[in-house]
Amino acid sequence: TDISKMYGTADITENDYENHITVLTGRAPVVTIHSYVKEVISYTKGLGKLSFVLAGYDRCHNEDEVLAFSHYDPESDTHNPSSSVFCIHGSGTVIPWYEVADYMHLEYVNGNAFANGIVQNRREEEALLQAREANRMRRERDKMLAQEIPISVEEIDAILYRNSRANENGRKNSYKGISQAVRERARRRNSEQKDRDEKEKSWEYKPIPKKPKYMLVDGYNVIHAWKNLEETARLHMDAAVGQLNDILSNYQAITGIHLIVVYDAYKLKGHPVEEIPYQNIHIVYTKEDQTADQYIERYAGQNHSKYDITVVTSDGLEQQIIQGEGCHLLSSREFEAHVALTCKEFYEKYGVN
Repeated sequence: TDISKMYGTADITENDYENHITVLTGRAPVVTIHSYVKEVISYTKGLGKLSFVLAGYDRCHNEDEVLAFSHYDPESDTHNPSSSVFCIHGSGTVIPWYEVADYMHLEYVNGNAFANGIVQNRREEEALLQAREANRMRRERDKMLAQEIPISVEEIDAILYRNSRANENGRKNSYKGISQAVRERARRRNSEQKDRDEKEKSWEYKPIPKKPKYMLVDGYNVIHAWKNLEETARLHMDAAVGQLNDILSNYQAITGIHLIVVYDAYKLKGHPVEEIPYQNIHIVYTKEDQTADQYIERYAGQNHSKYDITVVTSDGLEQQIIQGEGCHLLSSREFEAHVALTCKEFYEKYGVN
């Protein structure tokens, strides 16, 4: 029912009663379902999983809203022009889409379609005629507006002054055909322009403050993804943890990013959240029944508006949730290459061996 409310469809494709697993497969609009991951995790108490694959494009369920919001104008879309080019008197001439039928040298077929397929049925023909009529009315309106000669208050005052000089014999000043309505319209136009100018003068550029950069690293996920750390972990996990902490401490010193490394401690009975400052980074051991993924998701959800957060993990489900929070993502392997390159450039720049 949730999928139906999201204007999607879904069917049960697998039912494993023995292991209590049900698989639903379907499709839904991205705009309605992209934030549904958190709901699935919530009502399944972390057991449910939701994954997405791009299925392509389909008709919008809210087409009118999308069109109204986008204010799309095909004539101003220079990257996807809607006009046609006709050869007229030996030169190429651009013809708007709604005037093509007036220039083409093709006849109607069966009384309701052009031979080249521009109009496929009577409905499209009527739409084209309506567009043509609307364009004609718009051209006439623009022509009428163009014929109106704008006159400013200063110009009107100058005319009145000349008239007053011509009537110094005591006769009453005349507006000479300039109506009060014209004067009021000119004054109102100039007043509005003056207000706009004042607003532009009073406006001051205020740059958007940059958010502090934070990086959340899923510690054990990185250890098992980096080859050298994985080899160390097979011998002694604490040694691998210490090695990773030292690497990240150097990385933080070079980049200046606030770095938080999160390690799972959810299997330790009664263990509280433990935050330990280590050199210039922060290390977090999660509380009982809380995984590193859950801690990172919670921290990102609470702080993404205050900080520019990047999350380092290769957990697919966690990546989807983090993207929903508007944070940046780096896989553990990508982060390894990034750290190596950053340190190499720093050492070469400052001649450090």
